[in-house]
Amino acid sequence: MKSFILSSCLGLFLPLLLVAQSTPLYTCQPVGMNLSSLSTGPIFNYIPPIYHHLLYKHSDFPGMSMQGVITDLYVQLQYKTPKGFKLDNLTIQMGMTSLCGFTMSMYMQNLPMITTGMDTVFYDSSYILADSIPAGAWWRIPLQQPFSYNFTTGSGDSCKNLLLEIYGRGVPAFDGAPIAVLGMMPNSYFINSPERHLYADSGTKYYIADAAALYMIGFNPKPDPVGVKEVSNTHLSLYPNPTKDNLYLSRTPRPNTAYTITDITGRQLLQGMVTDNVISVLSLQPGLYLLRIGTEVLRFVKKE
Repeated sequence: MKSFILSSCLGLFLPLLLVAQSTPLYTCQPVGMNLSSLSTGPIFNYIPPIYHHLLYKHSDFPGMSMQGVITDLYVQLQYKTPKGFKLDNLTIQMGMTSLCGFTMSMYMQNLPMITTGMDTVFYDSSYILADSIPAGAWWRIPLQQPFSYNFTTGSGDSCKNLLLEIYGRGVPAFDGAPIAVLGMMPNSYFINSPERHLYADSGTKYYIADAAALYMIGFNPKPDPVGVKEVSNTHLSLYPNPTKDNLYLSRTPRPNTAYTITDITGRQLLQGMVTDNVISVLSLQPGLYLLRIGTEVLRFVKKE
């Protein structure tokens, strides 16, 4: 499988409570596709929760520049979603890929879902919708980490597309129910091939099926003047990110280099000295954190 190319623009935390707000500057308008009048079903299941992988082309967004920074993801909803709608482990990831489209063999052979080159741009372990979203309105997700995209093809690449991952677990409709409370049902374009949307099992992380729906999404590439502030550029990077237990540094700091870890409010939770390029974050609760090493600041996500 062809490699992924991804770069990102770091930014400080934006509020975790998401609301439907305004409309995107650029909306998905794929050539030769029509909006479906049929319900596509909710994005978020209870048992089992499902990874959605969707592939978007530059031509899907007329007028949008070939490269820039996405600060918000918008999803247009087909039906009203009430205030208080709850999701566990809401996760949005983005990546640039040279893959021209998904294939039937990817799910017929239960291939592992694509993870290389994906960047977590939003994570909330317990998301609650602050305001109702009317039918036909946009669910706006201010990205905690603005995403730097570039649709320009490189040497040897015939395609450069945006891969979007959406994941979260809904709450059960009633005690003991395997299905979730209905909500977050997006407007979608009908597609008759697997090349744009695949499901992956949350347990195995293998592709299991295709979907005949390309979600109506939109972007606002302009920086949000409220709450978006750049973190200093750094040559230091962390992996894996998100992580369950340990963070590994891409290079060795100076001897006796101290670090601190804070939450997004600035509250210090951990401190210590870097040992063998490894920092343990096992004691942290799932969520978004900032690691400070000297003058450098890096964002990471602790997952369950």
